[in-house]
Amino acid sequence: MVKNSQSFQLKKIIKQSIISVIVGTLMLLLSIGTTIGMTRVADEELETTTFLNQYRLASKALTYAVQTYAATGSAEYYNDYMKELNEDKNRDIAWAGLEKNNLKRSEWALLNQIADLSNGLVPLEEKALELAQTGNTIEAMSYVFGKDYQKTTQEINTLTDDAIHQIQTRINKSKKSLRIFQIIVELFYVSSFLYLILQIKKIVSFSEKELLEPIIKVSGQMSLLSEGHFHTDLTLEEDESEVGRMAGAISLMKTNIVGMIREI
Repeated sequence: MVKNSQSFQLKKIIKQSIISVIVGTLMLLLSIGTTIGMTRVADEELETTTFLNQYRLASKALTYAVQTYAATGSAEYYNDYMKELNEDKNRDIAWAGLEKNNLKRSEWALLNQIADLSNGLVPLEEKALELAQTGNTIEAMSYVFGKDYQKTTQEINTLTDDAIHQIQTRINKSKKSLRIFQIIVELFYVSSFLYLILQIKKIVSFSEKELLEPIIKVSGQMSLLSEGHFHTDLTLEEDESEVGRMAGAISLMKTNIVGMIREI
């Protein structure tokens, strides 16, 4: 196929347009996928933070119940402690939820440290409960209001804050990277869309100048020849394009007809 022919140029423009549509479609799908990814990351951040706070609040509920029971000896607080520990199990629920999320090894190291500290409070709490049940609230208070207990609970709060901050920082970096990628994809999508518009304009212009106008001229030339105007000059130039070859064929036909007429 000759490169300057109308069919070659038209196929080239159409091919470029199809490529532009394919690229635009891929960019649109990537943009949608990135948006879904950002939503999932945001959901993971919210869910992880919620589980960590649930674990913290459950620990505080246990601490409040055992400290109040140690100070007052009221069975109400003993029941609250046991209910949270054996029925509600908010800490276990929060931990199971965290295990389903994609936490990093360093984040799990902090969580395991928090769990170890929480487990370390259990013997002190059990001793305080035992003493409070016998009415020895003063000694019971020494276990759950002592320096070791207070230091451990404070350390648990600090580590929980650190874990939340570390997870949020990581997730924010992921969201930032996804957002940058999405902006790049959107730029490519807009570029492919603008390029497609340019190709459509090119097709319209090509159809008018390279196809429609030459065909109209050829039709006019054929009408003149059919009416016997063999001495009229052709307005189309002969070249390697389809219309140019058609013009050459008309010129040759005209020459041959004129030659036959002269011979007759």
